[in-house]
Amino acid sequence: MLDFMRKQAGSWIVKIFLGAIITVFVFWGVGSFRDKNPNLVASVDGESISYEEYQNAYNNIIEQLRKNLGEALDDNIIKILRLKEQALNGLIDQKMLLKEANRLGLLVSKEEMINAINKISVFKTNGYFDSSLYRKILDRARLTPEEFEASHQKRMLVEKLRQMITNSVKVSELEARQWYAWTNRSVKVEYVTFLPGQYKNISVSDEEIETFFNTHMESYKTEPEVKAQYLLFDPDDYKDSVSISDEKLMEYYVDTPEEFVISATVHARHILIKTKSDDDSEKVKEKREQALNISKIAKGGKDFAELAKKHSQCPTRNKGGDLGTFGKKHMVPPFSDKAFSMEAGEISDPVRTRFGWHIIKVEKVNKEFVLPFEDAKDKIYDKLAGGLAADLAYEEAERVYNISFDGDDLINVAREYNLEIHTTGFFTKNGGIKGVADSSKFASTVFSLEDTEISDIKDFKGKFYIIQPVGKKPAMIPELEKVKEQVRIDLVKEKKDTSAKEDAEKFLTALKNGDSMAELSEKYKLSPQETLFFKRNDSFRKTGLGKKGINAAFFLSEKEQFPKNIVKEQGGYYIIL
Repeated sequence: MLDFMRKQAGSWIVKIFLGAIITVFVFWGVGSFRDKNPNLVASVDGESISYEEYQNAYNNIIEQLRKNLGEALDDNIIKILRLKEQALNGLIDQKMLLKEANRLGLLVSKEEMINAINKISVFKTNGYFDSSLYRKILDRARLTPEEFEASHQKRMLVEKLRQMITNSVKVSELEARQWYAWTNRSVKVEYVTFLPGQYKNISVSDEEIETFFNTHMESYKTEPEVKAQYLLFDPDDYKDSVSISDEKLMEYYVDTPEEFVISATVHARHILIKTKSDDDSEKVKEKREQALNISKIAKGGKDFAELAKKHSQCPTRNKGGDLGTFGKKHMVPPFSDKAFSMEAGEISDPVRTRFGWHIIKVEKVNKEFVLPFEDAKDKIYDKLAGGLAADLAYEEAERVYNISFDGDDLINVAREYNLEIHTTGFFTKNGGIKGVADSSKFASTVFSLEDTEISDIKDFKGKFYIIQPVGKKPAMIPELEKVKEQVRIDLVKEKKDTSAKEDAEKFLTALKNGDSMAELSEKYKLSPQETLFFKRNDSFRKTGLGKKGINAAFFLSEKEQFPKNIVKEQGGYYIIL
């Protein structure tokens, strides 16, 4: 099968199979890009991908990453991960997969689709599908149920094709052995590194700077910029208009009792005697006896905290083994099961977990209880008021949107409703706009609009916006004087890199001509490094080499002692032996 896959590496089935396992980071080279139609991003075998589709896909990726990374997500990470290419490649994949699914006659019935939507948690109230909530959420997203259901049906069809392909893949025992041998082969190498940063005192003339700029001027081209005005409908501004009776609050309290159950917690200390995964039964037994003796001393009245400081092998030993207060799900099952079965003041016999043997002392037990209505009242009010305030904010945004057709209307309506018109400075597609809830989505929206066009209502992190571009600056190549310092830095960097590359190539040529590694290293003032044995999938941390260097190492042998070429990694140029 591996041979078949190698021979069929260009076929659609292999591409789809790989696409089902990994995220595509590079273009497949299918379709075409057109500048003539500004709303057309790509064409895949006659199927168009619109700018709106692309922008939605890109925004979804950004939103998912922001949930995981928070404020750590910045322009540099977006650039490194090539998220724009990911978004487009994902759409290209989807078009290809849908086309193949249709060719194979795969179908997703309406019943399948409805059952799947009914299981989506965001559309549920008290664990059950809520049709009114469903329509309200789609309405806020400016989608009809028909549009959403058609889109969801396509996603399910693509998933059906993926499952069909992956379930049909078979691997023979011989292929599995060959693959195991290939992946588990290990090597040890010696290497030297030529780092561009080691080359000092690189000088450049004004003439060289000018020549470099004229050759690379496109790389100094500024990003296009836009300026926008917008109306903001923040639910927080509408909370004072919300009124909720005690009866409504009590109704919610009674209908959702699970929200007000405060789970049991335990405050405990422990002493840990560690075991290792490769400990034999005698070693495990020996450590249990050690733990049992400590447990007996503790039960005899010795201060538990002092015993923990003396004997425990857990970082909490410095705090007398104090674990603080925790819920049952916060600890591994054998430990938590025992701790939650004990009374305050009780000390356990040794309990085994994957970490080792624990002696547990329970300091305090907090029983499960239901929060009284009076204590829950404010929490319920805030939750319900937040939803009602969001409804009021959206309804007002909708009223304004429905009577706004051009820029003048937007300003006049804002005055009529006593709304503040906010105006941004100029910004690029990357965002960086102060004062808006989601800078990236805001920027994407503005760049998708025509001059003075008014957006539909946008929901950014629970706040509603109506946006209009009011000024644009096209991309342009700046005058040399404005970027001269950056050009100088880039030219010096290039010269350093060229020097490192040239010396590395001379070094490798000399090795092939019979010079020794030691003599050459002394000549170039380098310190050869030697790795431990490593495998193909080992990391830089273990080997000191990047992926290219690791791959190059596995092409060396007794017959081929020298690499054909130097290896370029992010840090510099490597010669590997």
